[in-house]
Amino acid sequence: MNTIDRIRHIQALSWEDWREDGATPSDFAPASADMCWIIGSTGYLMARAVNRTTVELHAAALPHTPGFVESTKMVMEFLRHQGCQRFVAIIPGYCRAAQLAAYRAGFRRCGVIHQAVRRDGVLHDLIVREA
Repeated sequence: MNTIDRIRHIQALSWEDWREDGATPSDFAPASADMCWIIGSTGYLMARAVNRTTVELHAAALPHTPGFVESTKMVMEFLRHQGCQRFVAIIPGYCRAAQLAAYRAGFRRCGVIHQAVRRDGVLHDLIVREA
């Protein structure tokens, strides 16, 4: 199974935790310029450059994915050695496990995009975190 297929498989496994009305896991496939890391068999991390200084991190993992927070920290350190200085994660407010994982990886809450994602017909906030 190639990397894209593995990412889609992980997205499908974790879809219930972060799904959005009208979207499917395949809507979130990485772009060709994104860097991706597979973490165990149930997690992945994707880095998308915003500019030369800032990287947006996207992730999907099941709660039991071993070493997910530690792997995230290692990826961030690797990217710092490549010149990245800021990291951004935008996480649906209803994804409490993802909020906690981001906090444990060193992200702090820096903003809210109000009513920006629809789930089960209800609008929810997106929480912006930075590290």
